Amino acid sequence: MTRSAMNGGHSTVLLAIVSIALACGGSSGLEEGTSESTSNLIHRQTYRVGGTISGLSGTVVLQDNGADDLSRSVDGSFTFATALRSGSTYSVTVVLEPAGQTCTVANGSGTIARANVTSVLVSCTTNPLYTVGGAISGLSGTVVLQDIGKDDLAVSANGPFTFATALADGSTYSVTVLSQPAGQTCTVANESGMVAGANVTNAAVSCTTSGLYTVGGSVSGPSGTVVLQNTGKDDLTLSADGPFTFATALANGSTYAVTVFAQPFFQSCTVSNGSGTITGINVTDVWVSCATTGGFFTGFCVVDETNGQLTGDCWDPGNCFSGRSPYCSADPLPPLVASFCGPLLDNTFCIF
Repeated sequence: MTRSAMNGGHSTVLLAIVSIALACGGSSGLEEGTSESTSNLIHRQTYRVGGTISGLSGTVVLQDNGADDLSRSVDGSFTFATALRSGSTYSVTVVLEPAGQTCTVANGSGTIARANVTSVLVSCTTNPLYTVGGAISGLSGTVVLQDIGKDDLAVSANGPFTFATALADGSTYSVTVLSQPAGQTCTVANESGMVAGANVTNAAVSCTTSGLYTVGGSVSGPSGTVVLQNTGKDDLTLSADGPFTFATALANGSTYAVTVFAQPFFQSCTVSNGSGTITGINVTDVWVSCATTGGFFTGFCVVDETNGQLTGDCWDPGNCFSGRSPYCSADPLPPLVASFCGPLLDNTFCIF
């Protein structure tokens, strides 16, 4: 028998065996091998994942399966760069949202089924903004408010107020007074917090008329008349031990400076705690102490040559000494003479 005949015989037998196996509901090794090869071929094919973006007004960054970043700045279709095999899973997420927007994903996950995925939908919407404001009461001038140290708002009437700049949900706010009304002090209640999905309307600004406060203290030891001044004015004449108070009251925050304008005869008065700033209470701790100097000088009142007025100084022409004197507070009396060792003098006699 020839080799060809033998091979033909084997083929005939094998075909018969396969036919019998199929008739009995079995499967051949040949078919199993063919099925496995086809499956591997299908799984080796790769497909892309993508979809459509809508409502975008900035830049959104997407990921597939936690990687393969994709940045988009316009509406329309998108496709991730990395292809996936059939049977692989995909999961599209938003890793960076556009400023002021929120983006959500629909149809974002699934399994590749022998075709490109084009059904992922990314929808972006603009986040709502909320205003910050409240109400002002007691105002009698103009107050300037700020939110978070900016967004200046000048208000001149009682009632509601609203800052111009609206804030996103979750933002913080802080209402402060930048500039107080003249003669008033304004304070803010409910001044800070976080925007929580609604306009802020409960910041309460209350303004009150600022109090006026006096400056004074006590004087000891005068044997004559001492004249005090506060900030170079508001003359106060004292001639006995005891408390004193200047006539002019000052607003909170004002500065004061008590000085001796004219000394008593034969005495020198000094001031302690004489300067400072009003801090919401009357000043009562200025101390003026007077003591005898042990000697005195006589002379004539000094005239300011630039304006022709008395300077308050008494000049002793014989010794060329000068000192303060209450006598030198009136208008100059002619004739005026020049001291040989000093200034221009009038004929008013004085002692210091």
